[in-house]
This record gives sequence, C-alpha cells and structure tokens, in this order.
Amino acid sequence: MADDPVYYVFNPATASLAPGNLLAILDPRSDAHHYAYNYAPLHLLLVAAERQLFGSWMAGYHAVNLLLHVLAGVLLVALLRSSRIPRTAAVLGGAIFALHPAQVEAVAWISQLKSTACLPLALGALLCLWRHPRVSTGLFGLALLTKFGALAFLPAAAAFAWARRAPRATWVWLGAWLALLLGVAVAQVAVFGSGGAYELEAFRDRFEQLRTIFAHGARYLWMAGTGLGLSAYHEPEPAGLASRWWWVGLACGVALAWRTLRALRRRDEEAGYWVLAVASFLPVSQIVPFRFPLADRYLYFILPGLIGGSWLAAMALCRALARRAGADPARIAWRGGLAAAALLGLLMGFQARARVPLWLGDGRLMIDAARHYPAGSHGAYLRAVGAARQRDAERAVAELRGVEERRRLSLIRDFERDPWLAPIRDAPAFRDFVRETARFRIELVRRRGMRPGEEGVVALKHATLGDYDTAIALVEDAIRDGAPRREELFRLLDELRARRRADGASRPR
Repeated sequence: MADDPVYYVFNPATASLAPGNLLAILDPRSDAHHYAYNYAPLHLLLVAAERQLFGSWMAGYHAVNLLLHVLAGVLLVALLRSSRIPRTAAVLGGAIFALHPAQVEAVAWISQLKSTACLPLALGALLCLWRHPRVSTGLFGLALLTKFGALAFLPAAAAFAWARRAPRATWVWLGAWLALLLGVAVAQVAVFGSGGAYELEAFRDRFEQLRTIFAHGARYLWMAGTGLGLSAYHEPEPAGLASRWWWVGLACGVALAWRTLRALRRRDEEAGYWVLAVASFLPVSQIVPFRFPLADRYLYFILPGLIGGSWLAAMALCRALARRAGADPARIAWRGGLAAAALLGLLMGFQARARVPLWLGDGRLMIDAARHYPAGSHGAYLRAVGAARQRDAERAVAELRGVEERRRLSLIRDFERDPWLAPIRDAPAFRDFVRETARFRIELVRRRGMRPGEEGVVALKHATLGDYDTAIALVEDAIRDGAPRREELFRLLDELRARRRADGASRPR
C-alpha cells in the first residue's frame, strides 16, 4: 500500500543486510534515506531484516506490526499504572488504545512499522527514566532513529520530571536526551530538505493557516474520542472563518492549555500526558504544510497522551466531587466512567473490525476516501473513471482538472497509462490534459531536482511531450548510475525506443 514499495521494493539498501547496505542505511548522506525523505536508520534496518526473514510472505510483516502494537498497549498500561491510575482504568485505557479503529491504518500498513516499533521504544524510555536512566536514554535514541516523531516524548518526560520532583540527575539525563534529539535533527533536516517539497496550494494568509491548525486539532479530538470521521485519505479544505471545526478547536485548545498550565503549577502528572498529546500533534498540525494534512495513523502517538490525561482529569473530578458531595456520589461517578470507557472500547473494537477489510486493496481505500471526502481528489478520480466508462472525455477531464488545480493528483497517478481511463485515452481533450500534467511534473523536477527512483516517471512525461531523446537519456543515465528496479528500467528503455521509432515512422516526410 502507498509507501510500502518505497521501503520494501524500490530502496536497494533494504534488499539485504550486506555491509554496504548497512553503511548506506546509517549514512544520512546516502540515497537510502531519500526514498522516504526521513532519516530513520533503525526503521530501514528493521525493514531489511524483515525482507530477509519473510520475503514475499505478507503475513509475517503483518504479524510483526501486530505484536509490536500489542507491546505498545501493554507498555501504555504500565505507564498509566506508574501515574497511580487504578488497574481497571489503566487496562481499559490500554484496551481503548489497542482497539481504536484509527489504529487499523498504523498496524495494517506494513511500512508503518516505523510507528509500531517507535512507540514501544519511546514508552519504554519514559518508563525507565526514573530507575534506569542509561537504558532510558538508549531507548529514546533508538526511538528517534526509528521515527523522528519520538521527539514528542522529550517535553513530555520533562513535564513528568517536574511533576515528580525528579532529582538533578534526572534532568542531566534529559539533557542527554536533548543532545540526542539535536544530533538526529541535523541528519533529519538534511535528508528531509534534500527531497524538496510538493507543490501545494498555499494558505491565503497566516490567519487561515492558524484556523486550519485549530480545525485539524478538533478533528483529531473527535476521531480520538468517538472513532468516527476516520478515512483512508483525509482531504479537508482550509478552515474558513465560519468553520465549526476551527471554533471548536480554538475552544478545546484554550481549555487544554489552561488544564496543562494548572497541572504544571500543581506538579500533577496529568500535565505530562497533555504535553505528550500536544507535542505529538504539532508536527502534523500543518505548521509546516504537507500533502495529506490529516491521517488516522497520526493518532498513534497522540492517543496515549489523551488517554492518560483524560483518566487523571476524571480522577481529579471525582476527588472534587467527593469533597463536595461525599464519597458515595464520587464512587458512583467513577464506576459510571469505567462502564462508559468499557462500552467505548467495545464499540471501537467493532469499528476497527469493520475497517480491516479496507486494507485488502487500494480500490477499497480509494472508495472509503471518496465516501468521506467526495470533493477530494479520490472522489473526483472515481467520477472521472465513471465518465471514462461512458466515453465522456470532456466530463472526465473536467473532474480531473478540478483536482489538478487543488491537489495535483498527477503526482500520485499516471493518467496516460491508467487502465481505468483507457476508453478516453485517444480523445483530444484527454491528450491535451495529459500533456499539461506532463509539463507540470517536468517543471516541478526542474525546480526541486530529481528524486531517487523518479527517473522512469519523468522519462515517460518527456515521452508524452514527444521528447524521446531526453526520455531515453534519463533512463540510460539511471541504469548507468545503478538505480533500483533495473529490469523495469531496461523494459522502459526498450519501450521508449520503440515509441520513438513508431512515432518517427508515423510522421509525414
């Protein structure tokens, strides 16, 4: 699915555990990290190990993700218990995390091994910080090398240390965490920056960007608390001034900031969980815009903080109720909360089970995305396919062109070779549109540089415009430079040469 070929097929460094591949994986300057534009050497090492162990046996990859997910749930229960959350509540919190329907994406998507492996390492680092700081620091470093999103655990650890009145030695070790973070950040920025950025429609102004950040926060809270609003691909529009999501997000943001500051002032561990949730949200909040601004899998790191913070807030509420109305009403309220949490976990388990079949094929994911965001790129593409079946090229192109103006779907799909659009392939309107998208892709590559493994795609765009010499030269250079998927490149080279001969023969002399 989606990124899986980037890690498991296209990246030559993960093909084996040969010394040369291991060195390439560890070196941030190598092309090994440019396939996914992140410096995550431990993730790539795990991918390489999986490829050696499982080969084409897909069940093995899924089993690893599932086992790591269960481990993350167990460690979350341990973290909740360390915060003196009662056993039943902690187990329910771990169950909600494990069974939440948003987790289907993180666990079923094979390349999300980076998430399912990173979170147990980060949770282990937080759990070990107090008694085994050396082990804790090592685990945090490994978590960062698996997925840079582990950075959220540093401010969370600082908040926990503050709440627990940790000794000076703990703060010294957190300084070591910070040093590790800065070191990995240097490599991460270098790798991430080398890939350039997608052409995205810019926010009209900073206020629209701010509204959208709060709106996304509200959507995540809704998805986290109800399991509703999930989608294979999310494509919300920037939040307008009248958007209810932005106003709800603003209210929740103010309330969360007040609650966190209050907990910090009282040295309450509740602050550590809220800090973890917010710090996990910020990298995906659209402070730095990227292609898909929302994703179910991003809740994987946000949920633990929300679960822990919610339980501690509920405990504080019950204590306040006990002081005002007595122990019995507080006990009844607590038991009611436990029952509600158990029911919520059960409902989420059913929702998760219903979402599992979506990951049996790309088509189901696309249909799910179109159902939730009919005005998005996948909805428009499916309508274009329907029009193509009726050989209505004008309507199909109109749907695709509308998406191109907003999302540049051509960066994901190759319209010219798309079998679902074959009925209109020779229509003049469609040919004009394909040439427009080819020119866009070539111009984009000219501005931000060629990415590893992209040579074949760009060569086909040049061929679409009739520039066969440039197309053939690109493929020849890629083969000479040792690009991955050489067999496919040789086949593409033969195809391009045949197309050049046929096109030359068809032109009038």
